[in-house]
Amino acid sequence: MAAISRQTAGRITCGRYAGTPRPAAPVKRSFHGPCTMNLGTAAMTESKIPSLPTTRSNSRVRLFIRKFPRFRETLYFLFELRTLLLYHPSRARIENAHDYETRPDPWGYSTAWGTEHLRIVGEILGRATPSRFGRALDVGCGEGWICEAIAGRCDSLLGVDIVPIALERAKERCRQWPQVHFADWDLQRDPALGTFDLIILTGVLECFRTARECRIAREKIVGMLAPEAHLLITTTHQTEVFDRAWWSRWLPRGGRRIEEYLARDPSLEITDTFSSKTHKFTLYKSRIGSIKKASTAQG
Repeated sequence: MAAISRQTAGRITCGRYAGTPRPAAPVKRSFHGPCTMNLGTAAMTESKIPSLPTTRSNSRVRLFIRKFPRFRETLYFLFELRTLLLYHPSRARIENAHDYETRPDPWGYSTAWGTEHLRIVGEILGRATPSRFGRALDVGCGEGWICEAIAGRCDSLLGVDIVPIALERAKERCRQWPQVHFADWDLQRDPALGTFDLIILTGVLECFRTARECRIAREKIVGMLAPEAHLLITTTHQTEVFDRAWWSRWLPRGGRRIEEYLARDPSLEITDTFSSKTHKFTLYKSRIGSIKKASTAQG
């Protein structure tokens, strides 16, 4: 989910959206690394060239750059490379905690956008087969908005995050659901939590900046899926540069590349997709059970 780490009263001053108006809702930096998500507002589908002030001459430069897609992709790669050089996972915890300490609901789930987002999650899970789940896991649960929305579909639901204050709010939000529990858990550092019939990651995978982090996340998540379990991933729409750039095959950015990266795992198959104005929702199903049955039949 490049960093937007500093903002002035009106415009973003660094990162890939430099020079653009500051979003109405706070930017989610978070589960493990800085990431660009403008929650509660329209999707950022066309970014401005980073670090160029908004002037007439610079507008001409941007228009010129857009005429040469390969050059533009390379330019964005250099900015992404700069982000990687400055990136450190420990910074994410500090920024995450700051977001929650500043105000409740930093991602805007209480807004009209949040209501629609939760409705879409419910509809996608309602179309799954089966649509009720034994053990479920919400990775990067935040304040528990999604846990609250899907609790009625789960016999047991565990929400995990790395920010204590968010987990406390999540516990309070879901106190009426005895089957819902919360824990401090780090997808990159901590061991697997067992197997689950449903795993949800909302805006989490796009936060990982390096290929190693993406690989660890995919392997650990897939390893926790029970046979024929479901995996729901949501990602934020990015500018087409990040979906189509030559380098994004190795550094997945944006919904399309993240979806392709996960689909490379032979044990996953896509069963449902949906795109809202801001996010892409992809539902996967574990093929482990089908693969085992096929192997048994052949044997």
